[in-house]
Amino acid sequence: MFFSAAPQAGTTVSVVAKAQVVDDEHIEFRKEDLDNWHRLFRQFDANKDGTIDRAEFAMICDRAAKERGDPPRDDLWIARAFAEADRDRSGRIDFREFVLTSYKHKATVDPMYAANYGAAASKGDKEHAARAARLVTSVPVLRETLEHAKRSKDPNLVREAARLLYALGDAGKPTLAGIVFEEGEQLLSEKKRSTQAGNRYGVGAYNEIGLAAAGNLVDVGVVRSQITAQNLRAAGDAPAPARSLRMQTMWTDVCSALPSAHDLETVFSYFQFQGLTNMLAIAYIARFPELKYDFDLPPAFSAWQLYLGWMNIFNIDLRAVATWVGNYDLPTVLETFAELPYPSLYLLVTAAVPLAISFVNLILFYPIYQVIWLFVTVLSLVLTIAAVLAIAILDDNRLAVVGGGTLSPEFLNMLLYIGLGVFALMLLLLAAYRWFLTHVELQAVKTKIDVVAKNMGRADTVALRRYLEDNEGDDGPPPPLPVLALVRNANFTLITAFFATVDRWTPLLNVGKVISIVLGVAAIVSGIYNVLSWSECGRVQMRWASRFIDKAAVSIFLLLLSILYMPITRMLFAVWLADSQVCQPGERFPQFANELSAVSAQWLASGVVRCEPCEFASFDKYNVRWNIKYDTAGQCAARFCPGETSIRSFQDPRVDYLKTILPFFGPSSIVMLFGFTLGVPYLYYMIITRHTTMFERITVRSSRVLIEKSRKRQGDVEWDYRVSGSTNRGKSLYSIFEYQFRYMKLVIVLQKLLIIGVVIFLYEFLVEAAIIISALHFVYMSYQLYYRPYFDPKSDWLSISVTLASALNPLVIVLTDYGVLHRVNLTIVQAVILFINFGLPLCALAVGWVCSIGHRKQLAAKEDNIERDFSETEIIKIERERRQLDVQLDSITLKYVLRVFVAMAAAGFIAVALLILGQFWQAATAQVVPNTPPALGAQFSTLYAKCQIEELMFKNELSDYTSWEEFTGHCCCSDRQNRFAFGADFETGVTELWTCDNGFSKERTRKGFTYIRDFCSPVFNAGYSLPEYDEDTFQLAVKGPNATHPFGW
Repeated sequence: MFFSAAPQAGTTVSVVAKAQVVDDEHIEFRKEDLDNWHRLFRQFDANKDGTIDRAEFAMICDRAAKERGDPPRDDLWIARAFAEADRDRSGRIDFREFVLTSYKHKATVDPMYAANYGAAASKGDKEHAARAARLVTSVPVLRETLEHAKRSKDPNLVREAARLLYALGDAGKPTLAGIVFEEGEQLLSEKKRSTQAGNRYGVGAYNEIGLAAAGNLVDVGVVRSQITAQNLRAAGDAPAPARSLRMQTMWTDVCSALPSAHDLETVFSYFQFQGLTNMLAIAYIARFPELKYDFDLPPAFSAWQLYLGWMNIFNIDLRAVATWVGNYDLPTVLETFAELPYPSLYLLVTAAVPLAISFVNLILFYPIYQVIWLFVTVLSLVLTIAAVLAIAILDDNRLAVVGGGTLSPEFLNMLLYIGLGVFALMLLLLAAYRWFLTHVELQAVKTKIDVVAKNMGRADTVALRRYLEDNEGDDGPPPPLPVLALVRNANFTLITAFFATVDRWTPLLNVGKVISIVLGVAAIVSGIYNVLSWSECGRVQMRWASRFIDKAAVSIFLLLLSILYMPITRMLFAVWLADSQVCQPGERFPQFANELSAVSAQWLASGVVRCEPCEFASFDKYNVRWNIKYDTAGQCAARFCPGETSIRSFQDPRVDYLKTILPFFGPSSIVMLFGFTLGVPYLYYMIITRHTTMFERITVRSSRVLIEKSRKRQGDVEWDYRVSGSTNRGKSLYSIFEYQFRYMKLVIVLQKLLIIGVVIFLYEFLVEAAIIISALHFVYMSYQLYYRPYFDPKSDWLSISVTLASALNPLVIVLTDYGVLHRVNLTIVQAVILFINFGLPLCALAVGWVCSIGHRKQLAAKEDNIERDFSETEIIKIERERRQLDVQLDSITLKYVLRVFVAMAAAGFIAVALLILGQFWQAATAQVVPNTPPALGAQFSTLYAKCQIEELMFKNELSDYTSWEEFTGHCCCSDRQNRFAFGADFETGVTELWTCDNGFSKERTRKGFTYIRDFCSPVFNAGYSLPEYDEDTFQLAVKGPNATHPFGW
């Protein structure tokens, strides 16, 4: 083994409690041994709580023996050593107990200890007898000591010897039981009790002696026997407490009725499938009048809209929720999210979200400074490339008109300089870090050599005690933060909170304020961390949270991937949808304004309306405000809306497919399809395949297993037994399925891909798409119904029920198209929809719960049947192999997860760069000049000379014209309203849109300023001048009787 020093003859070691250390000054040790043990203890502490169980103790022993080239300890020795160290019968030991038992069990001499035991027992010296007994490691010698104990007629010594014999793994349980019964009968006969009472005492002693030690053995069969023995306990004439066992079983059955994490994932997927079906239903309702049926829309769609329309939220398709028949009243946050333009929504969902998840994942498993360095380096490189391409392809003069001061050539140059500077700084930091690391490593090696040379001699137990006390600080509450760290964290919290609340009234999820949101979250997290670090309890809770996150992070990220798979993939597919649209004379495609324009300019495409009417206003000073007299002669419409044909994005008619989608959105979609859509099933496949191969290493061979194989499908018994006790991080991908269906996760992913493809690419053939979707769900349901692939019957029945609901819902479109549902009563339709979509899954959960109870009992019986053919040593070996395998599986799972997330992060960076460049291109080539920001002139004053500011302001305010008269003479005004927005955003008379002969259109926000000039009027009211450049405000301003108005005119 790996212990380097042995106790001298006659040396004794006392282990009384966790708080006690070695109390014999004659034991010698090497500090190198302690460092080595501490390293191994940390490595195999799976729970990261400062304690290990017996299987982890065995792995430490094996690893240490392998490192030293010694033969490994056998399982009996390991069971003996661990049982002795685990004084409180908790099944776990800490580092102090580990060190003490390690020193105590060095190179034992069993015959000498047995002789010492006999001598001490004969003299009645119980303390020295117990010490000698604890040092015996072999079963034969311990049997000899047991004979000494029986001759001493001391029941305490008999109990101690019997317990140690059982802890050593003696397979002779009847022998142990006989010993205990003999002891009980002897003691009770002296007290003249009945034989029946003696038998009761014997059962109690058996439970107390034998099974208390058995609790240290990771043995399912023994643990069950322990529970049985506890229920048979008798004290006097008291009945056996079977009620507690029944209550425990009943509580387990009740808890099993709750949906598991995978059940919730199944329900979530059902909501997402229904959201895809809702897309077809919305399009069918919109096209229903075009079909010219002789009957109205059936009531089924009203019930559908009422009960199922909200499920589009799970596909991040809030526009479909908002534009559904009846108009849902969305909360403010969701409304703001739904009003995001399609390019911004696409950037946020398909690139920013996967990139953020990858970034968080890397932070958890890599040093944070390395992740931040990588993130900043790649971001600066992407920013540099995007700025170079933007400068090369964008026209400076056009940027001056439509950029609004934001997308100016100077701004792009600034981005280029920032990107190059940060990239160079990151390379410099890398070089400095490598030099520093090399220097520190060399210094550490020199120091270590000096220390080893100086401390070649043996240390004493004072140093050992100090070493253990220092180590106990690692397992206790973390030390408080230094004052400097507290001050630094407080400053960080205040700074981030200040910048986060500058625009605190900005609606959440507005893309232009993402930085404020990030800073706000950082301020909250930093503040909580600072407050919790003040108290010992808070520091303990933070350490517990850190360990929990470290242990559960992989499972959480795998669940996130499953939840986000359909929404992200749907948007990646949908970006390729386009059709050739024709706007008739008097119509035009919706005009695009860049991201920083007013909300009223952000058009929401309904997916059906592609052209908007050209309703230009002809000013009438006698007309009532807000009622616009449109250009009935059609002069403006004839000039600006002669009709046009263009290939437009199906998701947003403002986006030109050939100019924007193909060069920018298309490549980003391809990158994310490889990085995310194909990366997720690749991750599933690699984890499941590798885990299956490694689980085969656990040897489970038994004739009874072969018998059980014939009773269960394709020999899943061995797989169940191997996997059931595993706690590895990737287990959730396959442990919920039977062995032959362990790749069902890939089948589910394939089903999602097929249905998304049908909904997206057969969108023009609604009835046919509904039939195919229904058929796919029916095929999948039939497969589940026949094979029952899930391990838990409850999951089987729940999945079958929601798949049936997903298959029946699209048939509403089919039956409506064939005229079957137009006469069905609304009440009947509502009842059917409610039962299929909500009642049926609940009934399936109830049936599955009943089946799960019986299934769990059958599984327990099968495990008992398997373990009957194994000795305790074999069961210990299997458990030991399983725990060793869990460590290896966690390492492999983490390697694959990190590999996929690194690839996903790289794909996300590339996609973000392409999409941001596409945003620049859209904004620079847009026809709409957004409303001039009030601070635009002040921004220009910091970038340009005063002689240039006036020219730039005229370009922006008057769309490259030189005067108000020239502007109104070449432009026509219309009401710029958001036809598909909500609430106040739908209000008319808010924003003017002036369409001009030079190809530009200018927005002007007028709400609250019509006292200067009536809405869409080319003439200012009495007392107000024409716009002139104001050198004080750097704006074009209108001078009135009492004040100067730099905006709102």
